[in-house]
Amino acid sequence: MKYWIIKGSPYWNDWHSMLVPNKTDIWFTHRPPKNWCVNDTLIFWDSAPRLRICAIGKLNKTFVKVNTEGNTEYEVIYLTKYLNSPVTISELRKISVVREASFLKAGPATSVFPITNEQGQIILDILVERNTNLLDILKNELVNEDDELNTQSFLEVSEGNQKLVSHIYKERNQKIVKLKKDYVLRVLGKLECEACGFNFENQYGELGKDFCEVHHKKAVAEYEHGDITTLDDLSILCANCHRMIHKTSPLMDINDFRLVLTKQLNTI
Repeated sequence: MKYWIIKGSPYWNDWHSMLVPNKTDIWFTHRPPKNWCVNDTLIFWDSAPRLRICAIGKLNKTFVKVNTEGNTEYEVIYLTKYLNSPVTISELRKISVVREASFLKAGPATSVFPITNEQGQIILDILVERNTNLLDILKNELVNEDDELNTQSFLEVSEGNQKLVSHIYKERNQKIVKLKKDYVLRVLGKLECEACGFNFENQYGELGKDFCEVHHKKAVAEYEHGDITTLDDLSILCANCHRMIHKTSPLMDINDFRLVLTKQLNTI
């Protein structure tokens, strides 16, 4: 999946009436990208005088037709209405990684701009922080695209992102933790420790329903700014196993930890 900035002028686009979640719409460009694909993420830009990100969508069709003016028409699906808390150009230029994006620089007039995965993920993280309902919208869009187990490899979230504050700090991204729990529940119908098989709901009833801890297989100290975490990089663990595995150095692989635990239990 790629990320694209789609610029639209408020003089030609009635943003608030056109941005209806799940609505399809036709846009056009004189220079369509050769490498964009259906389901790529579209980040809509409200051009001058506002100069800000205003909505999220996805690409539904890369080609509809060439219109009478020679422009290529393509089809989008809006995922959000006009965001309650957009992100402005001045804020984006404060982020070193994002300020290098072509859509923030002067250049030939066009409406479709590529951005890197890192830039796209940082922008989405900022939007999610400001717009509380956006995470559920994006989560549902990601998880419902395909029910096959191997699709979890394509659900990605950037770890250790720079925030719009005066310092940089490392953090665990709670979006992907929630995605992991939701995904396992949807596929398996339960949350059981991958090491010992403990199920909180079986032990504590309703109190323990849907409870577990999510283990990052890669130690937090090893993460650098912009590193990517997929659902394959996470494991469901009970609290005891989670704490024990983090006592190992270097951090033990979950399969090796399970073997050690099984061997220990067989000696009791």
